[in-house]
Amino acid sequence: MCIARKTDGGMEMLGNRQGKKRKRWLALLLAGAMILSGMGTPSVVVQAEETDTVAVEAEATTVSGNENAETTEMQAADTQDDTQSVPEEAQIALLSEDVAVSAQDAAGDAEQYVLDAADLAQFTNGAKKDGEEQSAGTDDYFTILWSSKSKVDGSKKSFEDGTAFTQRINLGGKLDVTNNKNGVSFKTTGAAEVKVYWVEGGDDNRQMALLTGSGTVVAKTGETLAKNATCISVLKVTEAGTYYLGGLENNNYIFKVIVTETAGSTEKPARADWSTVENPEIISAVQNAGKVDVTVKTNIGYDGADKIEVAMSDAEGSVIGTAKSSKEGNEAVVSFTPAASGTYTFTVKAIRDGEEDKAGNSMNADFVLPLTAPKISSATNVGKGAVALEWSEVKEAEKYVVTVEGTDNKTESTTTAATISGLTVGNMYTISVVAVRGEDVSGKGTTEVTGRERRIITKIELQ
Repeated sequence: MCIARKTDGGMEMLGNRQGKKRKRWLALLLAGAMILSGMGTPSVVVQAEETDTVAVEAEATTVSGNENAETTEMQAADTQDDTQSVPEEAQIALLSEDVAVSAQDAAGDAEQYVLDAADLAQFTNGAKKDGEEQSAGTDDYFTILWSSKSKVDGSKKSFEDGTAFTQRINLGGKLDVTNNKNGVSFKTTGAAEVKVYWVEGGDDNRQMALLTGSGTVVAKTGETLAKNATCISVLKVTEAGTYYLGGLENNNYIFKVIVTETAGSTEKPARADWSTVENPEIISAVQNAGKVDVTVKTNIGYDGADKIEVAMSDAEGSVIGTAKSSKEGNEAVVSFTPAASGTYTFTVKAIRDGEEDKAGNSMNADFVLPLTAPKISSATNVGKGAVALEWSEVKEAEKYVVTVEGTDNKTESTTTAATISGLTVGNMYTISVVAVRGEDVSGKGTTEVTGRERRIITKIELQ
């Protein structure tokens, strides 16, 4: 367990005789100043010693010095008996509260926002899509950026400050600002402290970090922790902006986040008028292996959009997927993984909180679904030099070709099973299955294969 930074608020009470005297004189000076300035104030009572009680009441009007002295003495005498019954602790606490409130008024109120995993509904991985967003926490101050590996599940953990939890946020991977996933984002109006209750997700010394939309690390933890160790960390930002919290190297578990925007901090100037921000523009949409990468010219940042959103529609015009990016800069790339070959249409819009979305252009892209390699599930020797083979279905495959490697023995099938015959008993054979789709060229990684993907699965010795 660790506490990276711990602060204790509150004012220390004076428990000795000298402290009480100082409070008495402070009260008298404060009352005198208010009288001379013509300010009205409620009674301020301080018991400096156990039997020596001083009470001062400041009038709402200004009087001369002599009259003031006489009035003060009379009021002190009149109220002395009443204040004898006020407990010492209550009187000191009252003064402390007044001073604390005055200090707070001078500095401005600090705003605090809380995200607690306990307030979220549980779900398992696969329930969310990459880049799916959820507003959460105080006044929806936080935006959780989910991925397909994210989940919210039960986990009982107690932290060093005595706080206990029964539920956690498991984002499912390292913070990915570019693809808008595996993180928690929030926007501050000035400097802020970010207190995080988190648990180490691995045995490779993973850290928590705050990043800007451009991916720059502005603050990070520096802990050396064992897997599943608890930690309380406080990270600081010095100016207004949008920040992203998550695992720097890999996934960690988040139980609670508290953002305190520092009272009296300097705020940024007003953002550029939304009307001056140009509409986003898709400049390319191209297939990259099993994905379509969409590149958008835009302005994301303090004086631009908060984020862009690209929608993918099928041939019928139905929106079948969206992807967002809040990476700061003049260009953003989002990726889609279509489930089938076809022509898809991509549209873009820029988004700023509190403003009407700015629509951009649209662009079409042709996509050819890469053929995956069949996986042989069984190879059974059925005797007399024959082997019965079964394999997994490959989407969009028109047929399969089974080959006995090193021979001319080939068998075609339009199903996911075939029997290979004509083999010699006692020999070892390597058998492969490939999926075929016309003459299309499909890619896998950096290798291009014409019309098919293949995988050598098994070796079998005939009896």
